[in-house]
Amino acid sequence: MHTIRPSLLILIALAVFASCERNPAAPAAPTSPGSAPPPGSNALAGIVIAPELPRSGYDRGDYDYPAAIEQRIIDAQGGHFSPYSLRCFSDLRQTDIEHIVAAAEAHDSGAAAWTVQRRTAYAQDLDNLTTAAPALNRQEKSDKDPAEWLPANNRCWYVQTWIEVKRKYGLAMDPAEADAIRTVLAGCASTALIKPSCN
Repeated sequence: MHTIRPSLLILIALAVFASCERNPAAPAAPTSPGSAPPPGSNALAGIVIAPELPRSGYDRGDYDYPAAIEQRIIDAQGGHFSPYSLRCFSDLRQTDIEHIVAAAEAHDSGAAAWTVQRRTAYAQDLDNLTTAAPALNRQEKSDKDPAEWLPANNRCWYVQTWIEVKRKYGLAMDPAEADAIRTVLAGCASTALIKPSCN
């Protein structure tokens, strides 16, 4: 029987140690909380990010709704107020029916390919409706997306609702719109609707 010299044993041990250093078997260290994805980083999952199509064939009349739907909006949101300004109203004549994702924005983001029946259903979906003062609705917001306009109040709720509506109807977002939404969500602790105290 051959005996292994001590010096050879030392060389074998050093070789094994070096091999372990090059190919460590230990699992990677867990990700620290500070390196976790920022809030809302996956919020746009499943939504196509693409430039808006040139407006073609848009007819506001294809996105119609009955005036009586305004009371249903008020009942659904729990009061007659504007989430954008937190202003309370006492009369239906003081407010417009407001599409959160405007009909024209939806049209340019994919609804141009819909039937009139689907456009009408979209226009009457309470998930996409609120109330607002006419000046705010028609002049400030109009058909702008979040890259162009954001409300003074309820921004987190607004962009979260925007995402949900676009996902529900398979509507695309343009890159600037998506970036603006991610920026807002990164600063949100909650996306719940904040309501004013209306008497």
